[in-house]
Amino acid sequence: MTRDHIKAVIAKEFQRRYNKNFYDLDEESPVSVLLEIDERIDSLEIVEFLFDVEDILQLKNVDNADPRTAKIKDIVDQFYNATQEKTQSS
Repeated sequence: MTRDHIKAVIAKEFQRRYNKNFYDLDEESPVSVLLEIDERIDSLEIVEFLFDVEDILQLKNVDNADPRTAKIKDIVDQFYNATQEKTQSS
């Protein structure tokens, strides 16, 4: 699974959940920008979103970056790295 595929999975769930385009976000932006794009999004919602993406990707115990300090690219990279590790251990 490529990094672009991971990003597409995240974008699809983001669109489904918030009706927003994930690709409009700058990867260098902090995850906290999500708090500004929709009033329904709070810090707990971000964590729940990340858990849902884990479920979609069929991952367990992903060591997610701290959403309070991480950038968008860190989240994408962590899911990508977790899928790579899962593939290597299979």
